[in-house]
Amino acid sequence: MPDAHSHALPFVQETLLFLGAAVLAILVLHRLRVSPVLGYLAAGVALGPSGFGLVTAVEEIRAFAELGVVFLLFVIGLELSIDRLTAMRKWVFGLGTTQVVLSAIVIGAIAYGFGNPAPAAAILGACLALSSTAVVVQLLVERGQVASPTGRVTFAVLLFQDLAVVPILLMVSVLSDPGEQPLALTLAFALGKAVLAVVVILLVGRFTLGPLLRHVASTRSTELFTATALLIVLGTGWATSQGGLSAALGAFLAGLVLAGTEFRHQVESDIQPFKGLLLGLFFLSVGLGIDLSLIYGQLGWILASVVGLMAIKAAIAGGLALAFGAPRDVAIRSGLLLGEGGNSPSSSSASPFPPP
Repeated sequence: MPDAHSHALPFVQETLLFLGAAVLAILVLHRLRVSPVLGYLAAGVALGPSGFGLVTAVEEIRAFAELGVVFLLFVIGLELSIDRLTAMRKWVFGLGTTQVVLSAIVIGAIAYGFGNPAPAAAILGACLALSSTAVVVQLLVERGQVASPTGRVTFAVLLFQDLAVVPILLMVSVLSDPGEQPLALTLAFALGKAVLAVVVILLVGRFTLGPLLRHVASTRSTELFTATALLIVLGTGWATSQGGLSAALGAFLAGLVLAGTEFRHQVESDIQPFKGLLLGLFFLSVGLGIDLSLIYGQLGWILASVVGLMAIKAAIAGGLALAFGAPRDVAIRSGLLLGEGGNSPSSSSASPFPPP
């Protein structure tokens, strides 16, 4: 028993540090009227290896904090519906496809021009074409713009990017370690598996989630209803992860299904506290991974790369949104929101411009 306590206690202490930092960051930034995301990132840097080194269980906390994005996408799904999403298909599959493909080609070409081998340039282009769903959606939520024209266009592209992760990861795997299996066959198999996972969740959810929640609600047990809502979020997230898609996408699909039921508002009120806390921990965990010594050592080059990447992606996304019929102001705002880089392991450490 003492051994168990000695192993568990440091993790508990670091979790308490995380929660304390989250509270302090929110209080300070609320007074300064600054986005809490920046405060979470700064607090993560201060607690992590680049700061005071108070948190060492980085991977354990990061895995737990990833649930924040899952809950965020579930709540967004509750605010939409399958019918509204169907009406957005031009933006999801039209604008989303062209944005990812064109951004990947342009960034990959630049990376190749800077001396990267063709396979590495292709991987960099594909990974850096994506944006961070967590960051962009959180900004839309803070500004109350999720349901606005800008929010709908931006979220449609982010949704396609989540779908595009499957073929991109497969491409990375094949280009990094070419095997005997043809790329086209590998992609077709993975996409078929992913589509099957989405269809199963939508069909099963449509015919089972409503009756399940009605039965649970008839017990008049608040605890049981909350536990069931958590089970739905985590269960659908796990199911899509087994199909090669992100857990957040599965939670989003579950939210879409529940958006058409009479329990939408009750489920949302039960999930919101978990979403807010876990999402804050997610951004704190991102801050833990920031290496200040690396940034200081190549500050000028990193700033130039970041600004250049954001300008390229914003111009492509904004220009394409305009070409697809979005009003000029909506296209500009969407382009700026989609200009930042993703937070996946493949993209967060990638740069198409190797330092001299």
